[in-house]
Amino acid sequence: MQNWDGWQTLLAVARAGQLGSAAAALGIDATTAGRRIRRLEAGIGRPLLARRGGLLVPTRACLDLMPGLDAAERALRGVGEAASGVSGAAEAPGWQRIRITAVPVLCDHLLAPAVPRLVADRPRLGVDLIPEERNLSLTRREADLALRLGPLSAVPREAREIGRLAYATYAATGAEPPDVLPWACLDGALGHLPEVRATERAAGRAGPRHRAGRLESLRRLVLAGGVRGLLPRIMAEADPRLVRLEGGLTLDRPIHLLSHPEDAGVPVIRAAAAWIEATVAAAPGPVPSREE
Repeated sequence: MQNWDGWQTLLAVARAGQLGSAAAALGIDATTAGRRIRRLEAGIGRPLLARRGGLLVPTRACLDLMPGLDAAERALRGVGEAASGVSGAAEAPGWQRIRITAVPVLCDHLLAPAVPRLVADRPRLGVDLIPEERNLSLTRREADLALRLGPLSAVPREAREIGRLAYATYAATGAEPPDVLPWACLDGALGHLPEVRATERAAGRAGPRHRAGRLESLRRLVLAGGVRGLLPRIMAEADPRLVRLEGGLTLDRPIHLLSHPEDAGVPVIRAAAAWIEATVAAAPGPVPSREE
């Protein structure tokens, strides 16, 4: 029978998709991680990981094992948390990790600056922030908690709306006159996004002068001058080089928090979810819409 180290390594590699990054997270080298995986595969007589598109992905045999491994990991996590409260209990090496995924703007400008508040009284907690445009799978345990921007095409049962991401119109400080500047917005390939549709309507027949594939690139276009853009307030409000145009175009998008229902009783996940909700609540809110 394999020990837990092997199964823990399999979980880490299946989630990370790369041997090296999974090994680093576990505090071992890639050679050791690979040896553990090969030992597991030899023990059950079937491959557990397959290489696809430069990533290691779970095989069908591995996916069949994942629910049981997830349950075992949660049980061990609960035991570890209970033991940490026992006087004189030995402290386990390494960090207790929680994985949170969100679109980059939420990771960079909302969650990352607030991490010290989450870990202030949790000296063994480590946070993995995973900025991803795609929706990482909670079922496959690629993340413990997920923040997604709406509107969602299909709202999962485990999704809760916890706030709104507010957008407003910004231009470079000193732009003259800002209210007649042409527009910049995200690339047309992202035309399904509410902020892109709203900007294209505001730009009229001429359309946006500049486009960008990422929000950070759009912010830099606006900073460079000569255009205005619709940006999240959490990204633009604190930058003195940008000025919010009073009466300009605004909108807001719902923020949904997703978690595993079976993790509702895990203290660290419950605490992280409460921290996320408080962080969202403290973010700059919607501003009055422009009066036509």
